[in-house]
Amino acid sequence: AHQLSGRLAEAERIYREVLKANPRHSGALHLLGLVAFQAGNVDAAAQCIQQAIRIDGGQPAFHANLGNVCRAQGRLDDAAACLEQALRLKPDMVEAENTLGTILQAQGKPREAVSRYQHATAVRPEYADAHNNLGTAYSDLGQWDDALASYGRAIAVAPNYAKAHYNLGIALKVLERVDEAEAALRQAVAIDDHYLEAHLMLATL
Repeated sequence: AHQLSGRLAEAERIYREVLKANPRHSGALHLLGLVAFQAGNVDAAAQCIQQAIRIDGGQPAFHANLGNVCRAQGRLDDAAACLEQALRLKPDMVEAENTLGTILQAQGKPREAVSRYQHATAVRPEYADAHNNLGTAYSDLGQWDDALASYGRAIAVAPNYAKAHYNLGIALKVLERVDEAEAALRQAVAIDDHYLEAHLMLATL
């Protein structure tokens, strides 16, 4: 409860009390790692979660969160390996699938990313972030009709998702559908007036 409310010092104190009583409490080690990650201490986070995995390697969340930490450290290959292990343990873990897709895109593998996002959206059709990311992967591939459809699905399930409106506007601009691009970008800034990139893109139309 402390951790969810952002009271990280209190959460850390309690997890350390648990570990003092039981140094092999994998759940407390994992959550202590997440506290460190929330506090910006990625190296300590990695150490704690790795220790939790050594004690209990069968927990998909441990591997998925270690993947997030590795990604923050810039260790994309290690991050991908952790997320793949999480998915081996829990194939319907759509958050891990989505994150793995973003890593594959960052590695210049948009086709592989597409398959990851497609699986995530098949398992959870209302997963707006995965639909949006699928659109970005299709955009990387120049498959603009598929990209527009994916952004549209993201917006359909999350109408106030400013990033999806922005990405839709970018795709429409590339296709020289300027009026539609302007409408999408204006919708993005109507949702989030501080969306600097959307404001800047509007200025270029």
